[in-house]
Amino acid sequence: MKRKRSSERVFQTTFSVSGICFAVSGILRFAAWFLQVVCLIINILIRMQRNRTP
Repeated sequence: MKRKRSSERVFQTTFSVSGICFAVSGILRFAAWFLQVVCLIINILIRMQRNRTP
């Protein structure tokens, strides 16, 4: 019984660690996508301002 409990604990800890890593990777992917969108918007605004000023 003790061995099963210890193995279950190890499984839970490894599962939580993998879940945290998966969440972090997802957040990093979202942050990279968000930064790309922000850069595109900034570039569009700069182009609009350049076109307005002769």
